[in-house]
Amino acid sequence: MIIAVQFKVSITGDLMDTKIKTNYLFEGNTLGNIVDMLLLAFPQMNEQEQNLALNIYRLLAKGAAVSSKQLANTCNLPVNIIEHCLTNWPGVFFDDDNNVIGFWGLTINDTHHQLVVNNKTVFAWCAFDTLFIPALLNETAHITSICPVNNEEVSLTITPDEITSDENKEIVVSFLMPDVKELSENITASFCHYVCFFNNVSDGEQWCKKHSGTFLLPLKDAYEVGKRLNAGRYSLALI
Repeated sequence: MIIAVQFKVSITGDLMDTKIKTNYLFEGNTLGNIVDMLLLAFPQMNEQEQNLALNIYRLLAKGAAVSSKQLANTCNLPVNIIEHCLTNWPGVFFDDDNNVIGFWGLTINDTHHQLVVNNKTVFAWCAFDTLFIPALLNETAHITSICPVNNEEVSLTITPDEITSDENKEIVVSFLMPDVKELSENITASFCHYVCFFNNVSDGEQWCKKHSGTFLLPLKDAYEVGKRLNAGRYSLALI
């Protein structure tokens, strides 16, 4: 349920830390709620699988399709184990040669959300992906995205630990709380298409009015969601 507020809101603790004036706060929606939803949408992984997933991200970030043989060599695992994971995990996309070209938010195919990592250009499925993937790569990423309201560029730089460059301090991110089943079955259609960057709250509100169920998060809160998501999904591999 979306509620309208006509005053400046300051929410502390597990809610948004930033003061923001908006008519698109989601009732009862804490950062923890969003993290829990996203954690439920993906399979739980053991340490071996977590390391495999991280290596997929890191190889894909080099800007080329990733083969099962590459992953087997990198992870020191049999090819059949690699292929079993890839075919059973949701959200994995392949080319005609069965090489990975898209994986859990990162792709080599052109989208509106671009990451430049070590002079290699790759892309994300949505704005949120650009916020948590740099930490998984353990690399700094220069992000360029497009506001869907006016086609203006949104740019920022993210290290594995923090947002280091966001000259526009008013950047917000749209979010959606879809059904977990829908999220796990088709994350791009049920979630990613609704998660965008905006240079200011006004543009974000304008977009949310036309997309039922969406709400806005300040940039640093969206980044915090990504940080918690990484900690929850890769607790064994990132230790």
